[in-house]
Amino acid sequence: MLQVKYNDLVFALHGFALSSVQFVQIWMYDRGTQTKINIFIVLFLIFLWLCSLTTYIFEISVHEIYDLSWDTFLVMGYCKAAITFVKYVPQVYLNYSRKSTVGFSLANVVLDLMGGILSFI
Repeated sequence: MLQVKYNDLVFALHGFALSSVQFVQIWMYDRGTQTKINIFIVLFLIFLWLCSLTTYIFEISVHEIYDLSWDTFLVMGYCKAAITFVKYVPQVYLNYSRKSTVGFSLANVVLDLMGGILSFI
């Protein structure tokens, strides 16, 4: 069985910290004409956080900290894949309905794809 290394935990905490900063920015900056947040998205994120937290609590209650299994990281990977799917489906629909990709930055897609590939490596 694979062992969780210290750098794996630091990488996960770093990702959590940066995602939290981005999430807080929703309320810090002006959103222009977008006045409300979609309740489905908030409930979806809460569900994913609960899944990750439940798996993590189960892992630390069953295993020693130096002998954690990869279940928590697998659940977090599935959560990231779900967030990416939910993030890009509306954009794909919008591009299809407009028959145009004007205003759509391909850089985010490339960065997400490279991050996914590198996380598997």
